[in-house]
Amino acid sequence: MTNWTASTIAAERALREKIRGSLHDWAELALAPQGQMPAAHHRLLIRELEGLAAGRWDRLMLLLPPGSAKSTYASLNVLLGTLGAMATSVVTYWVGSSAGSARKDARLASLTERSTSG
Repeated sequence: MTNWTASTIAAERALREKIRGSLHDWAELALAPQGQMPAAHHRLLIRELEGLAAGRWDRLMLLLPPGSAKSTYASLNVLLGTLGAMATSVVTYWVGSSAGSARKDARLASLTERSTSG
Protein backbone atom coordinates (compact mmCIF):
# COMPACT_ATOMS: atom_id res chain seq x y z
CA MET A 1 0.00 0.00 0.00
CA THR A 2 1.35 3.42 -0.97
CA ASN A 3 1.70 6.12 1.65
CA TRP A 4 0.50 9.18 -0.22
CA THR A 5 2.07 12.51 0.61
CA ALA A 6 1.58 15.86 -1.06
CA SER A 7 4.75 15.36 -3.11
CA THR A 8 3.85 11.81 -4.24
CA ILE A 9 0.35 12.97 -5.19
CA ALA A 10 1.82 15.85 -7.20
CA ALA A 11 4.28 13.47 -8.91
CA GLU A 12 1.48 11.00 -9.72
CA ARG A 13 -0.68 13.78 -11.18
CA ALA A 14 2.23 15.02 -13.30
CA LEU A 15 2.91 11.48 -14.56
CA ARG A 16 -0.75 10.92 -15.44
CA GLU A 17 -0.94 14.24 -17.27
CA LYS A 18 2.23 13.36 -19.20
CA ILE A 19 0.99 9.94 -20.35
CA ARG A 20 -2.47 11.28 -21.26
CA GLY A 21 -0.86 13.53 -23.82
CA SER A 22 1.59 11.09 -25.36
CA LEU A 23 1.20 7.51 -26.56
CA HIS A 24 5.00 7.28 -26.60
CA ASP A 25 5.26 8.21 -22.91
CA TRP A 26 2.46 5.76 -22.09
CA ALA A 27 4.19 2.97 -24.02
CA GLU A 28 7.47 3.61 -22.20
CA LEU A 29 5.70 3.44 -18.84
CA ALA A 30 3.78 0.29 -19.81
CA LEU A 31 6.91 -1.53 -20.99
CA ALA A 32 9.18 -0.42 -18.12
CA PRO A 33 8.17 -3.23 -15.69
CA GLN A 34 9.45 -5.77 -18.25
CA GLY A 35 12.68 -3.82 -18.66
CA GLN A 36 11.78 -2.86 -22.24
CA MET A 37 11.48 0.34 -24.24
CA PRO A 38 9.74 0.99 -27.57
CA ALA A 39 12.09 0.05 -30.42
CA ALA A 40 12.82 2.44 -33.30
CA HIS A 41 10.06 0.98 -35.47
CA HIS A 42 7.66 1.24 -32.49
CA ARG A 43 8.51 4.93 -32.07
CA LEU A 44 7.82 5.50 -35.78
CA LEU A 45 4.52 3.62 -35.51
CA ILE A 46 3.56 5.58 -32.38
CA ARG A 47 4.36 8.89 -34.09
CA GLU A 48 2.12 8.01 -37.03
CA LEU A 49 -0.70 6.79 -34.75
CA GLU A 50 -0.50 10.02 -32.76
CA GLY A 51 -0.81 11.93 -36.04
CA LEU A 52 -3.89 9.90 -36.91
CA ALA A 53 -5.40 10.55 -33.47
CA ALA A 54 -4.63 14.27 -33.80
CA GLY A 55 -6.49 14.41 -37.10
CA ARG A 56 -3.53 15.24 -39.33
CA TRP A 57 -4.91 12.56 -41.66
CA ASP A 58 -7.93 10.28 -41.60
CA ARG A 59 -6.36 6.98 -42.69
CA LEU A 60 -3.23 5.05 -41.93
CA MET A 61 -2.07 1.88 -43.64
CA LEU A 62 0.37 -0.23 -41.64
CA LEU A 63 2.52 -2.46 -43.83
CA LEU A 64 4.79 -4.07 -41.27
CA PRO A 65 5.92 -7.68 -40.90
CA PRO A 66 4.33 -10.06 -38.40
CA GLY A 67 5.47 -9.52 -34.84
CA SER A 68 6.15 -5.80 -35.21
CA ALA A 69 3.51 -4.83 -32.61
CA LYS A 70 0.97 -3.43 -35.06
CA SER A 71 -1.94 -4.83 -33.09
CA THR A 72 -0.47 -3.89 -29.73
CA TYR A 73 -0.07 -0.22 -30.55
CA ALA A 74 -2.81 0.27 -33.13
CA SER A 75 -5.55 -1.64 -31.35
CA LEU A 76 -4.87 -1.79 -27.65
CA ASN A 77 -3.04 1.46 -26.98
CA VAL A 78 -5.06 3.63 -29.34
CA LEU A 79 -8.29 2.00 -28.19
CA LEU A 80 -7.48 2.64 -24.54
CA GLY A 81 -6.43 6.20 -25.26
CA THR A 82 -9.55 6.84 -27.33
CA LEU A 83 -11.81 5.34 -24.68
CA GLY A 84 -10.18 7.53 -22.07
CA ALA A 85 -10.67 10.63 -24.20
CA MET A 86 -14.26 9.65 -24.98
CA ALA A 87 -15.04 9.10 -21.30
CA THR A 88 -13.63 12.53 -20.51
CA SER A 89 -15.73 14.07 -23.29
CA VAL A 90 -18.89 12.29 -22.16
CA VAL A 91 -18.44 13.33 -18.53
CA THR A 92 -17.67 16.90 -19.58
CA TYR A 93 -20.75 16.96 -21.80
CA TRP A 94 -22.91 15.38 -19.11
CA VAL A 95 -21.79 17.82 -16.43
CA GLY A 96 -22.12 20.74 -18.84
CA SER A 97 -25.55 19.69 -20.06
CA SER A 98 -26.71 19.09 -16.48
CA ALA A 99 -25.69 22.61 -15.57
CA GLY A 100 -27.29 23.86 -18.78
CA SER A 101 -30.48 21.92 -18.01
CA ALA A 102 -30.60 23.39 -14.52
CA ARG A 103 -30.33 26.90 -15.99
CA LYS A 104 -33.04 26.13 -18.56
CA ASP A 105 -35.31 24.72 -15.85
CA ALA A 106 -34.83 27.84 -13.76
CA ARG A 107 -35.64 30.05 -16.77
CA LEU A 108 -38.76 28.03 -17.57
CA ALA A 109 -39.89 28.23 -13.95
CA SER A 110 -39.46 32.00 -13.91
CA LEU A 111 -41.34 32.33 -17.20
CA THR A 112 -44.14 30.14 -15.85
CA GLU A 113 -44.37 32.27 -12.70
CA ARG A 114 -44.52 35.45 -14.78
CA SER A 115 -47.26 34.10 -17.05
CA THR A 116 -49.41 32.81 -14.15
CA SER A 117 -48.99 35.92 -12.00
CA GLY A 118 -49.63 38.44 -14.75
